Amino acid sequence: MRCWRSSVRRRWPISRPPGVSTAASRRGASAVRIHLLGFMAAGKTRLGPVLASQGGLDFLDLDAEIERRTGCSLPALFAAGGEAGFRREEQAALAALAGRAGLVLATGGGVVETPANHPLLRAGFCVYLAWDWPLLAARLAARPGARPLAAAGEAALQVRWARREPLYRALADLVLPLAAAEDAEPRARLREGLARRILAAARAAEGPCA
Repeated sequence: MRCWRSSVRRRWPISRPPGVSTAASRRGASAVRIHLLGFMAAGKTRLGPVLASQGGLDFLDLDAEIERRTGCSLPALFAAGGEAGFRREEQAALAALAGRAGLVLATGGGVVETPANHPLLRAGFCVYLAWDWPLLAARLAARPGARPLAAAGEAALQVRWARREPLYRALADLVLPLAAAEDAEPRARLREGLARRILAAARAAEGPCA
């Protein structure tokens, strides 16, 4: 697919893979690979760098990797090929990362809806950031227009969430319920605490040699 560069501001420079830290390359690759799952606005992309920093791992955002591979912004991909076209690019990006260790990967909210992605996701330690719908709806409303599918409206988004929620749980090695009280906690402290819990669980699952 050809796509003109979008004028949408990117969060990472195009000259290197977006979202990647060099922690794992500096410290030696770890066997741990962590996949963050959850709906839009669950906080995967914000938690991921904290988790990677604590664990000496690299961090990658799957949506940003799709943009890097295609040269298109997410809105442009949806406009050109619809959701089906985007899901094909998403699957290709996820498959290209197969076998890479020492990584924290923040996945897109709909990655679980492609069955072919499930074995790729299960190759890592999957963590579901679980929010009840009213809290997610409030978080989405606070950032209108930030995601292509968010324009569908709250009712349609709730249908998507209800369809995906059991898939997140089925794939998850660890489910982290996030309540309103936690949402009100200082964000930096919350993320640091969550990162410690995730790393402990992931390393325990890997065994003593992880």
